[in-house]
Amino acid sequence: MSKVRYLAVLILFCIAVVPISAEAGKRSNENYVNGISRYIISINGNVAGSARYIATCIVDSCGNNDVDPVLMTAVISQESAFRPDAVSPAGAIGLGQLMPGTAKMLGVDDPYDIAQNVEGSTKYLGQMLRKFSGQSTPIVRALAAYNAGPGAVTSYNGVPPYRETDKYVWSIGDKYVEVSAALEE
Repeated sequence: MSKVRYLAVLILFCIAVVPISAEAGKRSNENYVNGISRYIISINGNVAGSARYIATCIVDSCGNNDVDPVLMTAVISQESAFRPDAVSPAGAIGLGQLMPGTAKMLGVDDPYDIAQNVEGSTKYLGQMLRKFSGQSTPIVRALAAYNAGPGAVTSYNGVPPYRETDKYVWSIGDKYVEVSAALEE
C-alpha cells in the first residue's frame, strides 16, 4: 500500500470509525437494521426480500462479538455484495466469504446459511480486531488479515504488499462511509 493511500485509509478510519462507534450506544438496533437494510438493497436489489433478515443477523452478530455493525456490513458488501450463495474462485463461501477450514474452525456447519455465515464472519473479524488491538492501525491490520490472513499481516508488520489486499482495505473504507450515510437517511 502506498504511503499516501495508507495515510488516507488511516485518516478515514480515524475520522469515520471512532465517531460512529461512539454514536453506537445512541442508536437502537432497529435504526441499524433499517439503515443496513437500505444499504443492502442499494448494493444488491436481488436480495431485497432477505435484506432485513441479513441486516438483523449482522446487527445481532456484531452485538455478540463486539464488532461495529457498520464495519461488518462494509466487509460483507466487499466480500459478496450480499449474495448468500457467493463462491470465490479460491473456494470461499457465502456472505462473509469463509474458507471451508475457517468456517469449520468458527463452528459454522453450513456456510451458505445466512445466520451461520454472518455469525462466523463477524466472530472472525472480531478475533482479528482483538489480535491487532494495541498495535498501530489495528482496524486496517484486522481488515488486511481478514483478506490476506493474520500470518501475512504479522509477517509484514502491517498491510502486506499485495495489490488485492491494498485495494480491499481501501474499498472497505469507502463502503464504511456509504453504510454510515445509509444510517443517516
